[in-house]
Amino acid sequence: MDYATVCPFAPTLTHNRECIGVCIDFWRAHDDGQSEHDLDQSDLILVGVSRTGKTSTALYLATHYGLRVASYPLTPEDFERRRLPRSLLAQDAARREAADGVGQPLGPWRAGLAP
Repeated sequence: MDYATVCPFAPTLTHNRECIGVCIDFWRAHDDGQSEHDLDQSDLILVGVSRTGKTSTALYLATHYGLRVASYPLTPEDFERRRLPRSLLAQDAARREAADGVGQPLGPWRAGLAP
């Protein structure tokens, strides 16, 4: 089902069951870095170390706010490289460009990783 069709008001609060279903399906497919496919379709990508509540936060945002949320667990290798995976960096760059002049976009520097 097309997200824009069933979630016309996202990211505002919605109780549209079809929208919530689409968002839960997206979350399930993109939870814990399971898939990098269609990350550009996400409303939000949660990035953090394991066991910090990314999954429950993503599910909450999907069910209560109709957001398509992906999550990615930072690994020791990410910290050794001091870089995020290319798929996440590409999303960060695209979102920075889209947010230019709108506000301050979030970036990987918050996790101590260089863009």
